[in-house]
Amino acid sequence: MKKLSKIVLVIFMNLTFFTCTNSENLSSNETQEIQPEQFGKLHNEAILELLNHPDYESDNSPQDNMVLMHKIMSEKYPEYFSKKLEIKKYAKNIFGDSNKNDKSFKKLIVILRKSDVIDKNLKEFISNQRHEEFNKYDYSLIDKDQLIAFNSVKEHSKLLWTEQVSNNLIIKRNKRQTRDCDATQQVIFADATASLLFWWNPPASIIAGAAASLLVRENQIQNYDGGCATN
Repeated sequence: MKKLSKIVLVIFMNLTFFTCTNSENLSSNETQEIQPEQFGKLHNEAILELLNHPDYESDNSPQDNMVLMHKIMSEKYPEYFSKKLEIKKYAKNIFGDSNKNDKSFKKLIVILRKSDVIDKNLKEFISNQRHEEFNKYDYSLIDKDQLIAFNSVKEHSKLLWTEQVSNNLIIKRNKRQTRDCDATQQVIFADATASLLFWWNPPASIIAGAAASLLVRENQIQNYDGGCATN
């Protein structure tokens, strides 16, 4: 009986050690949740790292850009961006199967406005930004975390596209920019809104927003002399 008790004790100790070891391994592989206020900083880094990466080409599709950004960010920030993230699935949800850069600014905005994940009050808040009543908007109606994330990306995006990117991508005022159509606001709008498309999965959301803003900026440059896209 004593011998059996010893055997049981040894088995129990081994199981306990195995469980603890596996728990430590699991916890070390788990990613930390990205907080809403972190969206903007990580978003800017994703774009800047992409633009400086040797595998990046200006004619890459948005899907390719999302895949490459995910690779970059999962290596730089493994605590936030899991390598197991099925980024191609998220890229397909926004940009479809085509590898061609055929999404215009307006087509992209249609996708954003149809989203049932983005707070409807936040959508209204965004659409009112060019009107006087924007200053009177009741911010308490908006999901707090989504508003923080939106503003985080919005502020960082403006800094990115007006100061941080290379001279060939930077947004400068030109004759196409008017009170009703501003190139900077277009990029920021696509950027900040797309960064909430996959709200339940912040790493995918941040990468989606980054790809959307780069798409809009490249479209402006290729088709509108760097100014505001009209379609």
